[in-house]
Amino acid sequence: MVELSEAARLLAKSRKPRPVTCPICGTQFEAIGRRKYCSKKCANRAWWERYYAKHREERLAWQREYYRRKRARTSGAGESQPAD
Repeated sequence: MVELSEAARLLAKSRKPRPVTCPICGTQFEAIGRRKYCSKKCANRAWWERYYAKHREERLAWQREYYRRKRARTSGAGESQPAD
């Protein structure tokens, strides 16, 4: 019977690298398995792009509310304005 670690080594040896272009930065690299990005940096950037696309409306609503509150705070809302 084949040991587990030896089986893993045989499986890893059977994987063949294939040329792939990173969809984020355009770098060409050799991928093994399901690898899609050339580095962890590109994988993280892709994750954030998907996250921002998915949560766009929530983010915009939060920004609008933040801006509205900031304007109310700096404009002195609630204070009496002298009549002209």
